[in-house]
Amino acid sequence: MRKIVLLASATLLAGCVSPDSVQQREPLFVTETTKSPKVYANCVHERWAEHAPYAQIFSRPDGSYRVRHYGGNLVDVTPTATGAHVEMREPPPHFSAPEAEAKACL
Repeated sequence: MRKIVLLASATLLAGCVSPDSVQQREPLFVTETTKSPKVYANCVHERWAEHAPYAQIFSRPDGSYRVRHYGGNLVDVTPTATGAHVEMREPPPHFSAPEAEAKACL
């Protein structure tokens, strides 16, 4: 019974973190890559999806991408003249950020 309560609590907490609230947080890291936004975003999505079936990728009309991890972590990827600008943000500290996977795609 305790495991069910803990799982339900974790699920409810994950639902309380909106992308807008995460977007207001300072970036965990900011960098540039020579990969295209699509290639980089797909790489992060694939790596995150290996560990969490709820990883999502969104494309935008301006050519940018957002990858969202089930824990609320976000990676925003925008096109540059030489590749892409990358910013990763994480939700409040009670969630773990899959930063290593995002950096491995650079």
